Amino acid sequence: MTGVLRNASQPDIRKAYKRLVLRFHTDKIGHNNRSKNIDHKFKLIQEIYRVLNDRQRRQVYDKRHPSHGNYRNRYVEHTVYVSLRDVLRGCTKRMKVTRKLWYSVREFATESEILTIVVKRGSKSGTRMEFAGRGNHPYYSCAEDIVFVLKDRPDNRFRRHGNDIVYTARIHLVDATVDQPIAVPLPSGRTLDVSLDWPDINRLFNHRKCVILKVGLGLPDGNNAAIKGDLIIECVIN
Repeated sequence: MTGVLRNASQPDIRKAYKRLVLRFHTDKIGHNNRSKNIDHKFKLIQEIYRVLNDRQRRQVYDKRHPSHGNYRNRYVEHTVYVSLRDVLRGCTKRMKVTRKLWYSVREFATESEILTIVVKRGSKSGTRMEFAGRGNHPYYSCAEDIVFVLKDRPDNRFRRHGNDIVYTARIHLVDATVDQPIAVPLPSGRTLDVSLDWPDINRLFNHRKCVILKVGLGLPDGNNAAIKGDLIIECVIN
């Protein structure tokens, strides 16, 4: 009911208590809108706080109500799509979430909140960001967690392989023979002019494709932004 975990610190308990008092206090709800159930909850919240805020009484409570080691709070997942530019530079995203705060089996209120997600440079698809206790709050248990899962946004120009970026350049053989540079777009928005050397041109003649590697022009590593992947340019005859 308090929305805090068993191993919560005293500041966490005080913070949860203040939040619940604001929700159920007479000045917040109003005398006309109160019910016996809400009055009972308000008294119960005060009693729980007196127990948890007293170290000796809390130790007695913990002994009588042992915690199971495999406990995990319930959570709701949301997918957040990120572009290659987001991963390249890093960014923040503001996500609006709406949750239900249940007072009883049938009574609940809704509230909205803006959560800020920090997408670090080099973040990989599948990265999880958890916001504990920010989801729906059933009246009989702790508030649910909200989990945001990053996913690469589909890109019709690039393919991502870890920290490497793959770009397919469709060129005319005539342009290759006259040393016409290939304009390769980059996730940053810039354009890179790439010239073919004779071995590349020979491979195009013989196999109708070649691969050019540009070291360090890929995405930064999520653990060490100084380490960067490569840009892989697949040249094929159009």
